[in-house]
Amino acid sequence: MRALISVLVLLLAFAAPAAAQESGCGTDIWAEPGKKPKPKADGPREVFPKWVVDLAEPLAEPGGRVIAQLKSRKGYLARNAKAKAEVRAHLRPLDILVVRSRQRASSRLIPGYLGHSALYLGTERELKAAGVWNDPNLIPHQQKVRDGAVMIEADHKGVHLSRYDVVLDTDAVAIFRPGLTKAARAKSLRAFFGHIGTKYDFVFDSDDDSRLFCAELIEHAMPQVRIPRRTMYGRQVLLPVDIANAGLSGRASLSFVYYMRATKDGAAAASGRALAKDIADGW
Repeated sequence: MRALISVLVLLLAFAAPAAAQESGCGTDIWAEPGKKPKPKADGPREVFPKWVVDLAEPLAEPGGRVIAQLKSRKGYLARNAKAKAEVRAHLRPLDILVVRSRQRASSRLIPGYLGHSALYLGTERELKAAGVWNDPNLIPHQQKVRDGAVMIEADHKGVHLSRYDVVLDTDAVAIFRPGLTKAARAKSLRAFFGHIGTKYDFVFDSDDDSRLFCAELIEHAMPQVRIPRRTMYGRQVLLPVDIANAGLSGRASLSFVYYMRATKDGAAAASGRALAKDIADGW
């Protein structure tokens, strides 16, 4: 019982600021390098005073580690082998996957319809074709790639390789492709492998390079994409949903590739327009 009470306390303390950000439409601030922040019509808003967020912040890491273990069910997409195979067929190296996983307690702490991002690095054959297979950053991880760990993500474990099925244990996934030259793609692949082992940033501080959260990892390894930042509670943050927003609106060097959403009754592909509507409704 004491353990349960501790988890509930951590949930309340850690979730309060993020839950406030999700509560309806309001005004948020975009902060792009060298540009004056401007208001946006929809998105999360600051409801709690900053001192509440500051008070909860010391619990971010222990609370985040507990919450990361809380999961109510398997992702709807994970149950559908045909749908997963269809998503897999659309992937190319450096494609960004932005996912919705409402069965995870952690997903409810991130504002927006899409709460996590990961990236497809590629198979041995694809990495050899990119000219990076024997790069010093990649050599220590070659066997893991051969064993199927072809994705990279940042979560409570830090930056690490993941299997495709792990990332697709979700309810919906949107795929975006960066517009990079061959040389830039090789450089980014090396950078992603070089970040493996970096600790996770439980307070989502984009100015702290020593720890990375999921969207920040993508910004670090592919700065050319120019994921827009928001200023919230006096700090610049990158939300996973903003990767999709930027890709759909042309604010980033990304192109929409594919969107698949699933329920307990099945899965179906949908258009970029449908994704934009789901994102807008999700605020």
